[in-house]
Amino acid sequence: MENVILAEKIFKTKFADIKITDDKEIVFRYANGSKAHREIHIKRGIYDMYFGLNIMPEDLDGDLLAEFFEYQLKNFSLSCPENIFKCSDILLGILENKTLDDSLRLITDQLISTGKFKRIGLMLFNEAVMSLRCVLYVISEGIDESYRDLRGVTIHLDGKSILTDVLFYNKVQYVEYENIEYYDEIKKCFKNDVLVGNIYSKNGPTGVVIAEPSYYDKSVDEQFKFYLRIISLAVELNKMFKMYDFALEDIKYFKENMAKTNSLAQVGKFAATVAHEIKNPLVAIGGFASKLEKYITNSKGRTYLNIVNTEIERLDRIVSDILGYSRQTKLNFVNTTVGNIVNQVIELVSEKLSINSIDVKLNMENEDEFIYVDEKRMKQVLLNIVENAIHAMEEGGVLKISSKHCQDRMIINVEDSGPGIPPDIINKVFEPFFSTKDHGTGLGLAICKEILSKHGGNIYMESGSSGTKVTVELPL
Repeated sequence: MENVILAEKIFKTKFADIKITDDKEIVFRYANGSKAHREIHIKRGIYDMYFGLNIMPEDLDGDLLAEFFEYQLKNFSLSCPENIFKCSDILLGILENKTLDDSLRLITDQLISTGKFKRIGLMLFNEAVMSLRCVLYVISEGIDESYRDLRGVTIHLDGKSILTDVLFYNKVQYVEYENIEYYDEIKKCFKNDVLVGNIYSKNGPTGVVIAEPSYYDKSVDEQFKFYLRIISLAVELNKMFKMYDFALEDIKYFKENMAKTNSLAQVGKFAATVAHEIKNPLVAIGGFASKLEKYITNSKGRTYLNIVNTEIERLDRIVSDILGYSRQTKLNFVNTTVGNIVNQVIELVSEKLSINSIDVKLNMENEDEFIYVDEKRMKQVLLNIVENAIHAMEEGGVLKISSKHCQDRMIINVEDSGPGIPPDIINKVFEPFFSTKDHGTGLGLAICKEILSKHGGNIYMESGSSGTKVTVELPL
């Protein structure tokens, strides 16, 4: 650009267009968008020169003009100190652990600030779907003509093109404006010829940068290549820092939970062994207790026998819970409806609801919609949640069950009107063996969480003074 301004002052002219090529490629390009009134074509050494002029003095020496540009082309230089300082600013920014967006913005802003580039778009490569998506588009100040924002535009690479050549063969290419027509989205964002180069990592291509220079010569080409390397380095360093941050988080998490996990694993293993040993004699005791019914006729004996049977049932539930938690049970997926599962659970607890004076309110927006789940296990999940709600409303209350669609998830809410759960306890309710009940294993909600996790779902709990809400989330 400086060369053009200097030439205009020396030769008292005004350029609309300049294009200089050597035997192989374009080595200098300038266009200000206006229409040339006079043209000069000169062949000088290896250079083929075209000058389009708006003003052409009568005494203009075309050969001298060509000699001026030939000298400039042979003696171009990249401003090393300036670019080294800018490079150090960029690397310091990355080392400060700026986000990738911040780092890329810093680089592209500095490219624009040189005055050699008007517009720059950066597109990242998604190998899984073979596409390029623009994540950054910057434009120099003072350009007020209308343009389309390139950000968010996705280009699908479904054949050989300029972009695939640049992306996969690690090269920089000068592309004349008329040759951008294949990509209409890109062409709407640039007004003149562009430079296209790839950014890469040790694992392969990462993306491409498309930049519209104010003019083009070897110094612009070299500066563009220089900044492509800086962008590649920024992307790679940013990935490395992110992996480092994640690793630190993982180390911290495992350090905090290792002792707890080992302890729970040992307790779980021990509990499963004990439960298995208890199961067989428990079955035998239950069998003999049921046979005693026909031999015991007095009322007091009957009362004692009923207590024995009740406690056997309770022990059986505890043993079943422990074995259910410790075993890796294979799920049997079927198509069923939310309404079907909820209605079966309500029927199972109907007597308890009646005894505890609990009203049930259902609000099922899509009870007939199919979900793909293990029906038996999902009934187990909802039954456990509902029984916990009943236990929280010993003096009566309202049980609300609702379901709704939320994007690609099915949400089921179970709410009670009990006294709520204290804040210091609610974070522990899904932990194995944690219980606030006098009689219980503390495995009910842990089993629910495990079952939902195997379904690709989740479970959450909110509580306050007016009751507790449990949310079950399932993929559709």
